[in-house]
Amino acid sequence: MRRSVTASLLTSALWLTGCGESHPHAKEPVNPPVVAPQPPKDEPKAVTPEQKGKAVVPEPYHRAEDGPFTFGDATITVEGVLWSKYDKTIDTILVSVKIEYSKDAKPARIQGFAGNNDAIRKLTGKGVVNAPTNQTDLTAKSDAGDSCRVLIRTLRDRGWDADSSISAAKVAEVKVIPGATYRWVLQFERPFPKAKRLQFEIPAEDIGGVGKIRLDVPSQDRWKLEN
Repeated sequence: MRRSVTASLLTSALWLTGCGESHPHAKEPVNPPVVAPQPPKDEPKAVTPEQKGKAVVPEPYHRAEDGPFTFGDATITVEGVLWSKYDKTIDTILVSVKIEYSKDAKPARIQGFAGNNDAIRKLTGKGVVNAPTNQTDLTAKSDAGDSCRVLIRTLRDRGWDADSSISAAKVAEVKVIPGATYRWVLQFERPFPKAKRLQFEIPAEDIGGVGKIRLDVPSQDRWKLEN
C-alpha cells in the first residue's frame, strides 16, 4: 500500500527555580551561557508519486474490475475468471490475463507453459504429462486466509474466438513480437468457499519486465468472460 510516514521530535526544557525565600549563603544567579543558534535540521522529504513503487514502496494490487493498466512495454488486463476442474477431480479457478505489447516494445521473451509437478503429484498421484517440465511455484492468497497453488499456466497467442497454436500453448517461452497480444491462463487451486478475493504476484521478468505484477481478482464463477 502507498503510505508515507512523517516523524517529528518534541523537545522541552524545564528550569527548576526556588520558592523565592532568601538565604544567607545563596549564590548570585548565574545566567545560562549564550549558545549560537543552530541551523534547522533537514525535514524528511516527501516521497513523490514517481518514486513510489520503484524500490522501497511496492505497487498496490491491481483490481481486475479496474480494467487495463500499463506495465513497462505492455498493457495488462484480467479478462475473466472461471471455476473449473483439473484432471476432472480437483476444484480449480482459471484466471485469464491478457498481455498486449506496444508496437515499439523492446526485445523480450514471455514465459509460456509451466506447472507445479509436486502439487499435482500430491493431488492426483501423477505429474504433468505430455508437456515441458518448466516449473512454477506461483501461489495466490485469498481473503479467507488460505493459499492456492497454481497447477498449470498455459500461453495463448490468439483470442478466445480462435484456437491457440499448439506450439505457443506448450512451449516454455516465446519471443515477443512488438504489437502482439498474448494470453496467460492460470489454473489455481480453488480457495475456500467463503473467499471473495484472490491476490497473487507474477514476476515481471516473465514478460520481459522488472519488478512484480500484483493482481487482485474476484473468486467467483464466470466473471467477465465475454471479453
